[in-house]
Amino acid sequence: MGLLVLVLLAALFVAYAWAPPEEQDYRSRYLAQIDSRYVDTPVARFHYTKTGDGPPVVLIPGGGQWIFSYRDTIPSLAAHFTVYAVDLPGQGYTTVKHRDFRYDFHAVSGALMAFLDAVELRRVALVGHSWGGSWSLFFAEGHPERINKLVLIASPALDLPASWDWRPLEFPIIGELIGKLMRKSDVEQMLRKSFAHQDRVTSEIVDENWAPLSRRENREAIWQFQRRMNYSLRRDIWIAYVPQP
Repeated sequence: MGLLVLVLLAALFVAYAWAPPEEQDYRSRYLAQIDSRYVDTPVARFHYTKTGDGPPVVLIPGGGQWIFSYRDTIPSLAAHFTVYAVDLPGQGYTTVKHRDFRYDFHAVSGALMAFLDAVELRRVALVGHSWGGSWSLFFAEGHPERINKLVLIASPALDLPASWDWRPLEFPIIGELIGKLMRKSDVEQMLRKSFAHQDRVTSEIVDENWAPLSRRENREAIWQFQRRMNYSLRRDIWIAYVPQP
């Protein structure tokens, strides 16, 4: 009984008091190559890039990702568009201003609006991948006047159960433990599940993803998003756009 109490106390300490170390020594080759920009809003200090010339396109990365995931897409689009790639709260090198930021559809939609206003974009083509696509869809539904095109890449939308490997994040204590005890090797494993060609998961790609994901607020965002994103809010708009049999 005493051992069980000690284990429980240790789990509570790690889940709610302990903060894992962040990756401080890694020097991103990608950040050194791009023109990183920052813009301050009441919501967050957003990290973004602006590339090319033409009508504006805004790229939103997926969950656990950052603008590095669009590294090969940006140069191609920039030949025809002004491309803004932005880390939203919980991503990359953006920093939220308040610890009570709610990682849900409404909060992220408000954050995206704050970014667009800060960089003076009134109407854009919006591209979102994975969770970023779900956020983009929610934003487009609430603010159609700010969107002229919407592109969703492998984006969840219907209120369907998450895959089994994500569901543990939904439980208190367990989700915090998974997020805080996450290691670089876990990120590599996650990437390998996403790549059809395993040889493309290089050590550099793992390092580039791990460094920002090791940040305290980005770790926390993962379990918060998994618990708070209510996909039933997306069901009506998704059904409206997808022809039904």
